[in-house]
Amino acid sequence: VVQRSSNGKQWYQRRVRVSNVTAKSIQNITFNQTNTCFAVAMETGYRVYNLEPLAELTQGSFEEFGSVRIVEMLHRSNFIALVGGGYQSKFSAKMVRIWDDKLKTFILEFSFDSLIRAVKMRRGRLIVVLTNKIYVFSFPGDPKHLQTIETRRNTARITVNFVPVSVTPS
Repeated sequence: VVQRSSNGKQWYQRRVRVSNVTAKSIQNITFNQTNTCFAVAMETGYRVYNLEPLAELTQGSFEEFGSVRIVEMLHRSNFIALVGGGYQSKFSAKMVRIWDDKLKTFILEFSFDSLIRAVKMRRGRLIVVLTNKIYVFSFPGDPKHLQTIETRRNTARITVNFVPVSVTPS
């Protein structure tokens, strides 16, 4: 990875080794809501990196998590949403599990009847995208199902970063 930084008016580059992550093992890359961190879902677990300066913040090993298909973090908090998938998954691709990195345990689990295409989190909401539906939950705190939105077939993991604040419970 080449990191570009500004030193006053002059730009410089330096090479930074991002451990032994290979492009072949990467399943998904997402940025947090403030674009200060990014998370990488891999066949060998997951990793979370700070952008400036580039540094690994935390990781979930293959031994503990197996293959991870989707990873999403909530701002710079300790909450990380994980969806299994890949060649040796330890949990279902139809389940979102919320990992508390501070407590080092799963604190929530949401199961669905079809494959999860995408997960988005923001303060107050957890959005889970399936092939033909979008589920909206309150999160964190006491999670409640707020709404189910029927959609056309969505196999491309298309999501929107904005969900109305005034979602009425169903």
